[in-house]
Amino acid sequence: EQRSHLSTNKGKAQTALMGLYSKKKDYQRVIDFYKMGDFGMAGRVEARRSMRGGNAFFNLGDYQQARAAYRRVDRALPNSRTAFISSFQCLLCDYQLQHPGLPQRVDIFLEIYGKMRGFEKEIDMALFLKAENLYLDGAFDQAAVILENVDPQNLSLEFRPEMLFKRGWSLSESGNFDRATASFGRFLSEFPEDPRRPSVLSKRAEAYSALGNRTAALRDFEELIQLEPEPELMSFALQGSARCLREEKKYESMITRFRRLIADFPDLPKLTVANANYWIGWGFYKQEKHDDVARYIRKAR
Repeated sequence: EQRSHLSTNKGKAQTALMGLYSKKKDYQRVIDFYKMGDFGMAGRVEARRSMRGGNAFFNLGDYQQARAAYRRVDRALPNSRTAFISSFQCLLCDYQLQHPGLPQRVDIFLEIYGKMRGFEKEIDMALFLKAENLYLDGAFDQAAVILENVDPQNLSLEFRPEMLFKRGWSLSESGNFDRATASFGRFLSEFPEDPRRPSVLSKRAEAYSALGNRTAALRDFEELIQLEPEPELMSFALQGSARCLREEKKYESMITRFRRLIADFPDLPKLTVANANYWIGWGFYKQEKHDDVARYIRKAR
């Protein structure tokens, strides 16, 4: 009788040992047991064995092998809650492998499992993975639609700033400036130390300018200047703030910004330099400092 159940007992022992070493985080030992084969196991035992093998591969960064193991789970217990988790893990593997077909695989995943209750966090994460792929391809309109339906609180802290940053950027690129500023605002509030803060301030200032909110735009430009960002962003902030100051008729401050722009960035395009000199001369004219006007207007010409 024991001989007739030998393979079954081996499979159960193997799976139990894999669980033991998984708890110890000895993932290589787990993989060693997994590679012994399935001993003819099927159903729940095989699903458990393959899930533990997949998790071990995943933790060691072998995403191809992890995905293959997770697929065995899905085949052992199709359309189950365990299969849902394994299929979701397959998407995480695809994300790590930068698979170009990830958006389509997310769609298939959602078609099969999208209505399953109790997995809202995984569903939102799957949507984020799809949007991330579209964002990287420059499909900002599509990415924005998806990201607006993702609750940031359903994502782990690791991905939350990514989601808010890319939602704001996608909305801005799509012309949805009002919603873009809201997403950027949440990003800046929740992740004040994120190194992308200067980029977000510049993009939000641009969105505020598009909305005609010069006061808010100027506030972001001013903060960006205080951060002393990389030259490209600093040049952008000086020009943007100068435009806002011009609209608010703060001519002296506008002139100071344009002068600093010309002095600090000698490699600016000629058109930008000409534009700055023109507005400096225009600013002096508005202040009735006529002796200084001609010099800058000539430079502009």
